Amino acid sequence: MWAPNARRKMTSPAETAKFEAEAAHLLAQTELRKAETRRKLAEAVAAEYHMETARIARDAAVRQEKIATSANHHHYQFDFLTGVYDEPVTACLAQLAIWHRNEPNCPMTIVMDSPGGSVIDGMHLFDQITAYSTRPWDTSSRPKGTHHTTMIVRGYAASMAGILLQSADHRIVGPESYIMVHEVSSFAQGKIGELKDEIKFLDKMSDRVANIFVTRAQATGRPDAIDLDTFKAKWNRQDWWLDSEEAYRLGIVDEIG
Repeated sequence: MWAPNARRKMTSPAETAKFEAEAAHLLAQTELRKAETRRKLAEAVAAEYHMETARIARDAAVRQEKIATSANHHHYQFDFLTGVYDEPVTACLAQLAIWHRNEPNCPMTIVMDSPGGSVIDGMHLFDQITAYSTRPWDTSSRPKGTHHTTMIVRGYAASMAGILLQSADHRIVGPESYIMVHEVSSFAQGKIGELKDEIKFLDKMSDRVANIFVTRAQATGRPDAIDLDTFKAKWNRQDWWLDSEEAYRLGIVDEIG
């Protein structure tokens, strides 16, 4: 039984020092555990940051890849939105050649919005497109190509651009787009004999162009498909503009779309 007047046992200095050392050790251990907890938390936060950064970079790369693979090149489409001259013709020829060499049977689409231009440059492109095309309408003995080609008119295809439209397997014109046809023209100058020779050449070229249009039109089998005499009368000494419905009815295009 405890006696009220009993003296408490005194703690020796050594024991006090021991208690203080143990307390300090416990405090140090507690601080170490806190520091370890903070370290692990910092590592977790850093790891989460790096994961989020990697996710953002990955998502950005995926978006860039989608953008890149959505480009016309990967979908075999070339936008011809200028005059028919050397540089744009060369660019179109180069793109068609790349597709042909890498994908010998791929479809090819050209979107056309052009005022026309050089007949010679244009006929270079015309011949190459028809060489690539399967040409189901062509009854000649010329070897067929391996690509289904489509040309789509947006805005207008005038002059040489309208001729180029006839080179594709499938010819499409927008509902509010137009086609303009006229005789082959030249800015020739020189002596009268030279001019006469130029006129003969232009007449020959005009006859061939008219046959291109009429051959494609007649191949549609439409009752109103234009014949050669009517065609020549329509474009004689004038610019002949056709809206989409007239172009379809006469067989100048295969589809309004």
